[in-house]
Amino acid sequence: MKIFFLETVQDYGGARISTVELAERLHHQHEVRMVDFDGSCAPFLDAVNQKQLKISILSKREKPFLIRAHKSRVKNLFNFAGYLFYWKRLRNALKALLVQYDPDIIVLNNAKTLSVLFGLKKRAKVIYFARGWFIPRFIPRFNKYITQKTVDQYICVSEATRHALYAGGMASLKDLFVVHNAINVNKFSNIDPLPIKKESDEIIIMHSGGFLESKGQLISLEIASKLKTLGLKFKLILAGLVYKEKISSEFLNTLKLKIQKSDLQDHVQLIINNHNIIPLIKSIDVLIHPSATEGLPRVVMEAMALRKVVIANAVGGVTDYLLHNFTGFITNFNDSDDYVKYIVQVTDKSEYERISQNSYSLITSSFTEEQQVSQFEAVFTKLYHSRS
Repeated sequence: MKIFFLETVQDYGGARISTVELAERLHHQHEVRMVDFDGSCAPFLDAVNQKQLKISILSKREKPFLIRAHKSRVKNLFNFAGYLFYWKRLRNALKALLVQYDPDIIVLNNAKTLSVLFGLKKRAKVIYFARGWFIPRFIPRFNKYITQKTVDQYICVSEATRHALYAGGMASLKDLFVVHNAINVNKFSNIDPLPIKKESDEIIIMHSGGFLESKGQLISLEIASKLKTLGLKFKLILAGLVYKEKISSEFLNTLKLKIQKSDLQDHVQLIINNHNIIPLIKSIDVLIHPSATEGLPRVVMEAMALRKVVIANAVGGVTDYLLHNFTGFITNFNDSDDYVKYIVQVTDKSEYERISQNSYSLITSSFTEEQQVSQFEAVFTKLYHSRS
């Protein structure tokens, strides 16, 4: 079977990493081709080439085309007008690729990629791989229209995503399939931990996520201030990507000022644009995840697979991983007191080992590569039956 993954990659974060890994797994049984809008994300291209996947670039650019690149509405309007010409080039290039390779399946995941594919004549079935979580009423009407007109099957990364699509009227529950991310813990065995200076009885806490307010770094600093007041010996690492949008770098500057004003310089360390997070996870004790929105956060799965305790908000697919007080801890939304309570709780060694072992067992038994591939194959089979 010939499979296209139609992508528009600006930053190589957890969702993109998981997609490239999925493509590699399917590549063993199918002819897989990655198709990217502009090829501007070097870490993504490096990963695709390293895994020896085929790739086509629709219209090469050094930087991604950001429609909302300015604070000025007038400038953004002119920018959008320019994007329409670029969009036309993308459609022409994709149309030519469809003729050249004639794929059986096209996997895509957002409105941008849908808009380029919408209306093109094709034999391929289209799978919408919903990797995030969202509030149904915020789905624009046009996005909903082109999705329902173009998509043949939906695959959701979590149960929360499945129900969000259902509540948004995108499809019935029977037509929404959940396929979780997968992990191979054996690949981590030869990776050394990142050297982090740690004092006796000090607990290393990490928050990993792109630098945006919705990712919750301000809550993590609030947690740090309360831990400092308690006199707990700790270090907080804020690790993440600075996105191409200006709002991300501005938020990072806000965090830096907050760290200084809260006198947390001796407790907080920033690690920016590190695409290889595994050595860092190996060096920590606890992952905190006070995010406002998630699909199925990869970093949570990785931390659990490495026997680290995870404390998180119950957003999106987090509860597909975390069973409270069994495989991790679920807090009331952004409740810094809850985070502090559970951090203190797992300073007890036996409690830490109980939770971390449970989380490891869950991930290694229920989120395997074999299960993910088998679930995708089942969806492919259903599409072929519907075609015949």
